[in-house]
Amino acid sequence: MPRLTPEQKLERAKQDRDEAIARLRSAAGQVAAKSRKKDTRRKILLGAAVIQLAAQSPKIAEWMERAIKKMPDKDRAAFDGWPLPSPVKDQAASSSATPTRT
Repeated sequence: MPRLTPEQKLERAKQDRDEAIARLRSAAGQVAAKSRKKDTRRKILLGAAVIQLAAQSPKIAEWMERAIKKMPDKDRAAFDGWPLPSPVKDQAASSSATPTRT
């Protein structure tokens, strides 16, 4: 193997550096993507929990309606045509008020 000249060594070191920087950026991108995915999942799960609570509590349903109204137009547009959850009346009370035949 022939000996490298100082210029060749410098060029090889620059190539190694560029490759290392590319690996570093790739790894950083993977970490950021994983973090965004986890954050998105948390938002989805929390949103589902709030929607479920709004279907049970008038206060939470009203809060949700106010929160949606405060959103910027482009975000609020995602809720166009979506019926807000409305708390369900106690089914046990309503079913006992209706006579059933046996």
